[in-house]
Formats: sequence, C-alpha cells, structure tokens
Amino acid sequence: MNSLELFFLTLFTAGVTIISYKGYALQKGWAIGQMYHSDSSILKIVGLLSIGSSFIISFFYIKWYFVLLGALIGWLISGAITAIFRVNTQWIALFLLIASFIILIIN
Repeated sequence: MNSLELFFLTLFTAGVTIISYKGYALQKGWAIGQMYHSDSSILKIVGLLSIGSSFIISFFYIKWYFVLLGALIGWLISGAITAIFRVNTQWIALFLLIASFIILIIN
C-alpha cells in the first residue's frame, strides 16, 4: 500500500467514524461531545465531505476495485475503533482526520 492509498483509507475511515459515532454512542449510553451531537456541526460536515471526497477522488488515482475494497475495510476499521475505544473514539477520529493529511504531505 502506498501513501496515497493510505491517505484515502485514513480519510474515509475518519469520516465514517465521525458520522457514525453519535448513533452508536446513543445505543450504548456513552457521552457525546457537542460537536458530535449536533448534526449541523462543522465536524459532521467535514466528516461527510471526507467520506464523499475520498471515495470519489480515489477513483481517479487508484484502481476501482481497490477503492471498493478500501471502503469496506475503512468501514470495518471504523467499527472496530468505535467498539474498542468507546468514548475516546471522538478524539481518535479527529486524530485520524489530521493524520490523513499529514500522510498526504509526507508523500
């Protein structure tokens, strides 16, 4: 896996984690930060944009079957992160979002 593929995977995983945390946390009774609770917060908008942009733009740089496989893997990683780190998932998702751009810059 090269750094461009890792960038798209990390960006997609961060977006899915940001978007899906609220529903999962409500089911489990976990604390939800204000940025995650509001559906119109800048964080949720960034999460949605990162999902859409990483999925669509990656088709131009990566073979289509790697993109579909990466989307599935990113979704599974997001679920694992949420299940393992629980409330701390909120911080991990932000770290993943920042880390994805650091990976792109290092490339």
